[in-house]
Amino acid sequence: MRKNTRYCAARSESNEPIRRHGKTARRGIQLAASNWQHAGKPHPVDRIITECCLLSADSCKLTPGSTPYALCPKIAGSAILVTLVHLSHFNHFKPMIWSQLPQFFVSGITSGSIYALIALGFGIIHNATGIVNFAQGEFVMLGAMTMISLSQAVGLPLPIAFPLAVLIVMAVGCLMEIGPIRRARSDNILILVMITVGASITMRETAMLIWGKTPRTLPSFSGDEPLVLGNAAILPQTLWILGITLVVVGFLSFFFSRTMAGKAMRAVAENRRGAALIGIGVYRMTLLSFVLSGGIGAVAGIIITPITTMSYSAGIMLALKGFAAAILGGYGSMKGAVLGGLLLGALETFGAAFISSAYKDAFAFLILLLVLFIRPTGLFGKEEVKRV
Repeated sequence: MRKNTRYCAARSESNEPIRRHGKTARRGIQLAASNWQHAGKPHPVDRIITECCLLSADSCKLTPGSTPYALCPKIAGSAILVTLVHLSHFNHFKPMIWSQLPQFFVSGITSGSIYALIALGFGIIHNATGIVNFAQGEFVMLGAMTMISLSQAVGLPLPIAFPLAVLIVMAVGCLMEIGPIRRARSDNILILVMITVGASITMRETAMLIWGKTPRTLPSFSGDEPLVLGNAAILPQTLWILGITLVVVGFLSFFFSRTMAGKAMRAVAENRRGAALIGIGVYRMTLLSFVLSGGIGAVAGIIITPITTMSYSAGIMLALKGFAAAILGGYGSMKGAVLGGLLLGALETFGAAFISSAYKDAFAFLILLLVLFIRPTGLFGKEEVKRV
């Protein structure tokens, strides 16, 4: 292994114990380099050394440029740990990845449940109005940020803050429909879509003024002690996400199949003019669709924040992935939105594991392009047939 003289900043002739630990770290790096050569890959020793120094610089009071020839005891273990993490992407450590398939599956359905909720919000508004609501991601962001304010700044308990945050975002969706959407002087779909784009930008910039640019998070609903099943560690928040998603899907299924309001919304989605002719309040159903979409988006934002962070701009990427899930399953189909979201989450997670996590966000859009090329109506979408 070649020497690299750039990392010779911390040699000390008077500290023999640290020198011995430095030798241990060096052996770990040499072992890693040997394994890397067996895998047929060049060994990035400089990268490993730098990351080891960064891992333990604070605890050892060393500078990030310190050499592993004079590191504290923690870096001896850090060197081997970081090396194994890097090697896990190569064939020499592929069995390690295969053993983690259950964990990847759990992560996939967790993120897929969030995408499914966002896709449901897109579908509800599309069925009632025929437009794509580009403010759906901001509903997600507003739900999370409102929940953070109510629980942390105001001090409300979770059972009160959760429904109150959802109601506030539902009110925002109501105001959005009553204001710019209903007052638009044109029924042109493109104009209405651009109004949702403007509403999205307005909400995002307002959120930045209120909450700032710092990412925020929420504590888990019921602790952080994972439930270990085989090779998968399931966080309690994951169970909350899956359970709440099932409740939302069950509620929507009941609402659209058993209630008069739900059946009226389905009638508007099927034939807007025909529904108006038989006495259904089309504008009232459109208002209800924005209220429901806002509520579903708020729920998605609240339950995902404890396992990630939320900021004023986080809704953009979530909306794009939810839109991709809606297209994958069939735009406007509730069953397609759920299955499309779960499938997208699984494909995204497995792609990050077996290809590269650097392209995790790109998988959603790659899948979207493939679906549009191969089956534009999605997995469960129906082709529209119009009489001329």
